[in-house]
Amino acid sequence: MLELVLTHPSYRQNVITFFLLYMLAGALPLIVSLPFVVRYGYWRSLPWIPTWFAFSFLRRLATLEAVISLPTRPLVLPASQWLRRPAEKPAETADERAPVAAG
Repeated sequence: MLELVLTHPSYRQNVITFFLLYMLAGALPLIVSLPFVVRYGYWRSLPWIPTWFAFSFLRRLATLEAVISLPTRPLVLPASQWLRRPAEKPAETADERAPVAAG
């Protein structure tokens, strides 16, 4: 993907647009929460705000990857169970039975 970004202007523009929109969408909660940070004295958390965007993006990407790579359940249909049964032996006929001693 890096090659496409570097060599094709249209891909570069799409990637830049995506990240700009992502940053703008993240700026809205930041604008709302910044007054609360100042009001309640959580000044030490302000330098970590830029890392939050990368963390939230990677967290969503990891969740998506985890969902995509989940193994599927085996599909068990009633007909497939019937087909997996061991074959039944045919019933013995009178000619195949062992002779019984009279006595």
